[in-house]
Amino acid sequence: MVKTGYPEIADSMRARVVEQRLAPSGHVFLLLKIRGANGQQVEALYEMVWESGAWKINSVVARPDPGEEA
Repeated sequence: MVKTGYPEIADSMRARVVEQRLAPSGHVFLLLKIRGANGQQVEALYEMVWESGAWKINSVVARPDPGEEA
C-alpha cells in the first residue's frame, strides 16, 4: 500500500520534521516535508501512538507540497 499510495514516502531521498505537537490524548503529531526519488515533494502528517513500549504510526495523511523544499 505504501509503495503505490505514497511513493514519495516509500522511496524518499530526504525528509525533515517541521512541526511536532503533543495532543491531550497523548498522541504525537509530526508534520514532515518529504522529497521522493521521483522528484515529487509531499507534506505528510503522522499520528504516532505509544504502544507496547514503543512509538508506532497510527495514521498518515499526505498531500502535494508546493512550499519550501524538504
